[in-house]
Amino acid sequence: MNITFTPRKSPVFEELKTRVNLYFKDNGISKNANFEAHLNILFAFSLTYIPYALILSGQFNIWIMWLLSSIMGFGMAAIGLGVMHDANHGAYSKHKWVNNLLGSSLNLLGGHKHIWDIRHNILHHTFTNVYELDDDIAKIWLLRLSPVQKRRWYHRFQHFYAVFVYMNYTLSWLFYHDNLHLIKYFKTMGYGEKSGNIINISLAKIFEIYTWKLFSLFYMIVVPYLVLDLALWQVLLGFLTAHWGMGLVVGVIFQINHMIDGTVHGLPDKNGKVKDNWAEHEIKCSYNFSTNNKFFTWYLGGLNFQIEHHLFKTISSVHYLGLKPIFKEVIEKHGYTYNDCGSWFEAIRRHLRYLKEMGTTD
Repeated sequence: MNITFTPRKSPVFEELKTRVNLYFKDNGISKNANFEAHLNILFAFSLTYIPYALILSGQFNIWIMWLLSSIMGFGMAAIGLGVMHDANHGAYSKHKWVNNLLGSSLNLLGGHKHIWDIRHNILHHTFTNVYELDDDIAKIWLLRLSPVQKRRWYHRFQHFYAVFVYMNYTLSWLFYHDNLHLIKYFKTMGYGEKSGNIINISLAKIFEIYTWKLFSLFYMIVVPYLVLDLALWQVLLGFLTAHWGMGLVVGVIFQINHMIDGTVHGLPDKNGKVKDNWAEHEIKCSYNFSTNNKFFTWYLGGLNFQIEHHLFKTISSVHYLGLKPIFKEVIEKHGYTYNDCGSWFEAIRRHLRYLKEMGTTD
């Protein structure tokens, strides 16, 4: 079924566009990244690859190396959220080659920029919370995230075990979901890069994707195994620990942005039409948290400002804090709720409550 939004003009979105443009014009600043964002790149790559270099030095015992692997995981999350994400939305720089270069940092982490562009930039940002089309939250058989999904007996426990699913979030890029999409998904969806309205991917691009995946496995598993006097299982534990750290941060953040109690889902009618227009839908199904925490905002690449991000994804996340008063004022002026959960702890609590509701009721 072709899913569409009601195509009426959105007064709230039109006013936001005007006010946001005036904000940048009046302050004489660019919508792209600034020095604060440049520091984030240095921080993220240092937090990832300094621990990696220390591990390869062989100067530490197994417990210290395990701790360094954990730190490396949080650094990898910072690359994914604070560097790659803005760049792949074209928000980091006015120069396309800079965005492509920084966006390709995902390739070092086991994912791939090309698949991310389709799964996240196109499908998630167009069909947020629309079951089977929003690929950031769709069809995880262990979790019931949508009222459209069939409820299984084990879903009643999902608010207990969800954290372990999220820990494996980025491992699924590497070993499962990307491969699944290359084999099946891109041939059937009908959204994305245009060629008869079907997503096409060349053999050369497939070769490139798997070359990067093999490189990721090579430098994170093969190199430490060859350099260090460690058993293979110890190296694999370090590899898994790094991905578990990254997966936990990325998986939790992506879920609490849209999946908490009171979540609005894009449930189309029998003709495939969602009742709201796109902008109204994004306002209703996006949730902010910890918006007054500057370090959190910096580390997460502004993903705690999900409303601002979904409506204006090509604006660098470093500007979301300054734009917040405008968004709150305009959204509430037009009769909508500016969804702010408060602290990250409250957002997680509400997400767990949502998982319990989805797991126990139809």
